[in-house]
Amino acid sequence: QAYVGMKDRKHFKEVVLDVLLADGLLKMTLPEKPQSPKQRYVISKENYRKEIAEMADSEMVRKNIDVLCMQMKDKNEKTK
Repeated sequence: QAYVGMKDRKHFKEVVLDVLLADGLLKMTLPEKPQSPKQRYVISKENYRKEIAEMADSEMVRKNIDVLCMQMKDKNEKTK
Protein backbone atom coordinates (compact mmCIF):
# COMPACT_ATOMS: atom_id res chain seq x y z
CA GLN A 1 0.00 0.00 0.00
CA ALA A 2 2.72 2.46 0.96
CA TYR A 3 4.79 1.35 -2.04
CA VAL A 4 2.24 2.82 -4.43
CA GLY A 5 1.56 5.91 -2.35
CA MET A 6 -2.01 5.06 -1.38
CA LYS A 7 -3.15 5.94 2.12
CA ASP A 8 -6.61 4.41 2.14
CA ARG A 9 -6.36 0.66 2.79
CA LYS A 10 -9.86 -0.13 1.47
CA HIS A 11 -9.24 1.76 -1.78
CA PHE A 12 -5.87 0.00 -2.25
CA LYS A 13 -7.51 -3.39 -1.72
CA GLU A 14 -10.28 -2.69 -4.22
CA VAL A 15 -8.20 -0.94 -6.90
CA VAL A 16 -4.92 -2.83 -6.75
CA LEU A 17 -4.82 -5.94 -4.60
CA ASP A 18 -8.16 -7.52 -5.55
CA VAL A 19 -7.49 -6.91 -9.26
CA LEU A 20 -4.03 -8.49 -9.10
CA LEU A 21 -5.41 -11.49 -7.21
CA ALA A 22 -8.37 -11.93 -9.59
CA ASP A 23 -6.10 -11.82 -12.64
CA GLY A 24 -3.73 -14.34 -11.12
CA LEU A 25 -0.72 -12.04 -10.93
CA LEU A 26 -0.51 -12.42 -7.16
CA LYS A 27 -1.45 -15.29 -4.92
CA MET A 28 -2.04 -15.47 -1.17
CA THR A 29 0.33 -17.41 1.04
CA LEU A 30 -2.64 -18.30 3.29
CA PRO A 31 -5.62 -18.56 0.89
CA GLU A 32 -7.71 -20.35 3.49
CA LYS A 33 -7.31 -17.34 5.83
CA PRO A 34 -7.63 -14.21 3.67
CA GLN A 35 -8.09 -11.89 6.67
CA SER A 36 -5.12 -13.24 8.64
CA PRO A 37 -2.63 -10.64 9.91
CA LYS A 38 0.05 -13.08 8.72
CA GLN A 39 -1.28 -13.01 5.15
CA ARG A 40 1.36 -12.32 2.52
CA TYR A 41 1.26 -12.21 -1.27
CA VAL A 42 3.66 -13.64 -3.82
CA ILE A 43 4.06 -12.97 -7.52
CA SER A 44 2.61 -15.79 -9.57
CA LYS A 45 3.69 -14.91 -13.14
CA GLU A 46 7.05 -14.19 -14.75
CA ASN A 47 5.95 -11.26 -16.88
CA TYR A 48 4.36 -9.54 -13.90
CA ARG A 49 5.82 -6.06 -14.54
CA LYS A 50 4.23 -5.68 -17.97
CA GLU A 51 0.87 -7.09 -16.92
CA ILE A 52 0.69 -5.11 -13.69
CA ALA A 53 1.61 -1.89 -15.53
CA GLU A 54 -1.13 -2.53 -18.09
CA MET A 55 -3.67 -2.97 -15.31
CA ALA A 56 -2.68 0.14 -13.38
CA ASP A 57 -5.51 2.62 -13.70
CA SER A 58 -4.02 5.62 -11.96
CA GLU A 59 -0.97 7.74 -12.63
CA MET A 60 0.20 7.26 -9.04
CA VAL A 61 0.20 3.48 -9.43
CA ARG A 62 1.98 3.63 -12.79
CA LYS A 63 4.72 5.85 -11.36
CA ASN A 64 5.40 3.44 -8.52
CA ILE A 65 4.84 0.12 -10.27
CA ASP A 66 8.51 -0.55 -11.04
CA VAL A 67 9.50 0.07 -7.44
CA LEU A 68 6.69 -2.15 -6.20
CA CYS A 69 7.60 -4.98 -8.56
CA MET A 70 11.30 -4.87 -7.73
CA GLN A 71 10.61 -4.88 -4.00
CA MET A 72 8.17 -7.78 -4.34
CA LYS A 73 10.64 -9.71 -6.49
CA ASP A 74 13.43 -9.13 -3.95
CA LYS A 75 11.22 -10.29 -1.07
CA ASN A 76 10.14 -13.40 -2.97
CA GLU A 77 13.74 -14.31 -3.79
CA LYS A 78 14.75 -13.93 -0.15
CA THR A 79 11.98 -16.28 1.02
CA LYS A 80 12.99 -19.09 -1.39
